Amino acid sequence: MTIQQAYFDEEALCFLEAEVKRLNPKGIFLVTGGKSYISSGAKNAVDNCLHGVKINYFNDFDVNPEWSDVQKGVQELQKTNSEIIIAVGGGSVLDMAKLIRFFNSYNGQPTISNYIKNNDLLSLFAIPTTSGTGAEATKFAVCYFDGTKYSVEHDDILPDYALVYPPFTYNNPKYLTACTAFDALAQSIESFWSVNATQESEEFSLKAFNLLKNNILKVVNNPTKESRNAMAIGSYWAGRAINIAKTTAPHAFSYQFTSKCGYPHGHAVALTFPFFFDLNVNTRKSELQDDIDFGHYKAKMSMLEGLDVKNIIKSIGLGFRGTDGCDIDNLLSGVNVQRLKNNPVKIDENVVERLRKTI
Repeated sequence: MTIQQAYFDEEALCFLEAEVKRLNPKGIFLVTGGKSYISSGAKNAVDNCLHGVKINYFNDFDVNPEWSDVQKGVQELQKTNSEIIIAVGGGSVLDMAKLIRFFNSYNGQPTISNYIKNNDLLSLFAIPTTSGTGAEATKFAVCYFDGTKYSVEHDDILPDYALVYPPFTYNNPKYLTACTAFDALAQSIESFWSVNATQESEEFSLKAFNLLKNNILKVVNNPTKESRNAMAIGSYWAGRAINIAKTTAPHAFSYQFTSKCGYPHGHAVALTFPFFFDLNVNTRKSELQDDIDFGHYKAKMSMLEGLDVKNIIKSIGLGFRGTDGCDIDNLLSGVNVQRLKNNPVKIDENVVERLRKTI
């Protein structure tokens, strides 16, 4: 089981340089985005930390990675003498590296849950260049298999090291910033109301929530270094929270809007989030999943009262833009059932019909 270490700000790059020097690997398998590695400023900074070590670059995969991309990545990794994997990029890049590292050591594919370990894991360093996915801090990774989006979960998918260096997010364009920022805010809230929430995850959720809600409008519409830094750290803590509690209904319904209609993930989550925010925060006892203490739950939800999620979504430009010819009923029927089970309020056909009328 991987136990993660996290480093922030300048300490993150100092640790990377020192650890690579200590390990003195024969080679490094560096997974990056196609353009973001340069545009984020990461190339100069990270390459400098890896000075003198053979770097094997890999960025030949789709923005929404396919299982075939993972297989290609494993094959490319095995052609090298790499002893370390470093991922630098947004959520898809980090997920790709996590899956390559995992399936280099385990037999299996995304459609199963039982994996057989054949080889030792290589060390994995995850360095985000966006503030939103929290992928650097989770044991989940997403890819598409035969057109269906799968979230692969295993303790050994968690990166060994999360290196959060906020300046790599400073050049993110407005729309990308909005999508990733809302994803992080949604994660902080969903993990808080999730049926899987623990005292530890709730602490992470609130730590993230306070950073994110106070900076999301500024980071999208009038970004400063301070707001960028806060969102990067908040995103990490939101990742820590969902790593325990997992996401709920808004994420469950988001996947089809991404795969079928092309909405980026954070934007897709925003489409149903106001409905489920109202549903979960203002619920009645009879609507809750079994075994939830109503009094305790309502006390928790009082911390979220007053948050105007509709205004946030409108202010950062993540409104509904149509379905590009896709049928709404088909989109809503393709829900991720596992994520629905994490939602505190029971989701039945009547709830889905009410949701449909709000989109």
